[in-house]
Amino acid sequence: MPALIIMAIWGGIGYSAVIYLAALQDVPQDLYEAAELDGAGAWTAFRRITLPFLSPTSFFLLVTGFISASQTFGMINLMTQGGPGRSTTVLSYYVYLNGFQFYKFGYAAAMAWVMFVGVLALTLILWIVQRRAVYYE
Repeated sequence: MPALIIMAIWGGIGYSAVIYLAALQDVPQDLYEAAELDGAGAWTAFRRITLPFLSPTSFFLLVTGFISASQTFGMINLMTQGGPGRSTTVLSYYVYLNGFQFYKFGYAAAMAWVMFVGVLALTLILWIVQRRAVYYE
């Protein structure tokens, strides 16, 4: 499992870095200049200017991260095929096993719907939380 986690992080860190870099370039520089004139330090400028402007980007990456984490089939099928034992069998791989290895298509479809409802519920919870925690210009 640690190897799968490291592989997932390695595969997604570049995407997140590019998105954060684009968001950092969108932060107005005059706010940093005004904070410096007011005597704010680097930590205060980061906490009061940079983080609020990065909150929509963080929310986007968090939601897409949850969705992509629920779709880890390819990586697990390639590296471990759910083993040793069932230690790396996640829900998406278990849906595949039941549908295409054991030919339990109805059970696999029901599990896929449960997985969809779970991801939807997490996304809706994040959407409700973002109303209070995400700053939009």
